[in-house]
Amino acid sequence: MKKKYSLLFLISLCFIGIGFAQYTGVGTFTKITSTAELTDGYYVITNETDAFLMTNGRSGTATTGYFISSGVTPVSGSITNPSVNNVWEIEVNGGGRTIFNEAIAKYVGWSSGNSASIEDTPANTNRWTFSYAGGKFTVLNVATTSRQLSYNSGSPRFAAYGNNGQQELQLYKLASSTYSVTYDGNTNTGGSVPTDGNAYNSGDSVTVLGNTGTLVRTGYSFNGWNTASDGSGTSYVGGNTFNITANTTLYAQWLPLEVDWCNLQFPASGTITYGNVFTAYARVYEPSVTNAAGQGAGISAWIGYNTNDLDPSDASWTWIVATYNTDSGNNDEYAAEIGTSIPTSGTYYYASRFQFSGGPYTYGGYNAGGGGFWDGSANVNGVLTVNPDQVDFCNVDYPKTATINTGDAFTVYAQAYEPGVTNSAGQGANIEAWIGYNTTGVDYDPTNPTGWTWIVATYDSD
Repeated sequence: MKKKYSLLFLISLCFIGIGFAQYTGVGTFTKITSTAELTDGYYVITNETDAFLMTNGRSGTATTGYFISSGVTPVSGSITNPSVNNVWEIEVNGGGRTIFNEAIAKYVGWSSGNSASIEDTPANTNRWTFSYAGGKFTVLNVATTSRQLSYNSGSPRFAAYGNNGQQELQLYKLASSTYSVTYDGNTNTGGSVPTDGNAYNSGDSVTVLGNTGTLVRTGYSFNGWNTASDGSGTSYVGGNTFNITANTTLYAQWLPLEVDWCNLQFPASGTITYGNVFTAYARVYEPSVTNAAGQGAGISAWIGYNTNDLDPSDASWTWIVATYNTDSGNNDEYAAEIGTSIPTSGTYYYASRFQFSGGPYTYGGYNAGGGGFWDGSANVNGVLTVNPDQVDFCNVDYPKTATINTGDAFTVYAQAYEPGVTNSAGQGANIEAWIGYNTTGVDYDPTNPTGWTWIVATYDSD
């Protein structure tokens, strides 16, 4: 029989302990005006004019002191977010109700005189009865009903007076609120968010759900939840728990799908004549993707060029699609021919660019030791020199000499040959021509062109 009694006692204690969640300093307390509304819960206790509340602050001893008052201004019959020091847990206990402050773990009681004592355990001296009449609560001590918890406006304080004209009390009750947990896909492109249909009381433990709806986002992998969309809040993964005190939205977090490594493999530099072929090679590594034989799935690659030695992420770069070339250990190698795409002669800079499964771009730079992600110092752009193209043959056809009078017309003819350009009928594409003259009789020297004047020549015939 003893065991059975102990079990029932424990069940009773558990029931009392979980009746409602502990007040943490956040909540709205609304004025009540009847004993029917007086149920177990958290309360702010004020004087009858709603101007002062009872704090857990003390003056005097534990048995002969009183509770310090503090000013309060309810708004539309409510008090919002009072301190835990000013909130009292009122519960049915024995032949009355106890008034308990969790911050100091003490009960309000009476021991002698006009004092209000603080006690560790419930007893009739710290149990009270509540009645409501005339717009205010009368609170009497169970052990000594001539003692009434009230407010002394002459010497501002809350204490147990002998029903001698002190102010009676008002009660403000913590609103019974429930909270929800909402999941947000945070720019997901597929799948669905989990649904938590529970209504939680303040302080309840919430178990975070996993990615049960298979959320996806192109170019990213799912990385748990956070209380802020930008990840600056508190992070959770499925199975974590937290104590809820407000409606909570958990935002999916996404990690970009970037390759683990890439480079500009070779060459470090090159020189070509305008219009000629130039191929650059780059390598990439992504675990479980490039390891196997053949082209790894989801990898896209480019070789880009620019007339300036800039960060390859700059928008001024031109990118040419690179194709899979070969395996190189755990890496995949890609190549792109960029020479014939370059629009004119000059100095160009080139680098690689990779993307994995639609994720952000990463850029590769050259280093004699193997290269890696472009950083502008250790891993840099390659350099390509594109020299102007020259025709294979040209001459001054005729006349070789002539004598004219000042102002007379004099036409000089010249011929040019470029394989695959001048062979066919009509003017060959991209051929430009000039006829020049000089008064000194010195042959033209491209390193010292001083004194020569050049006139544009037009196509005449094949």
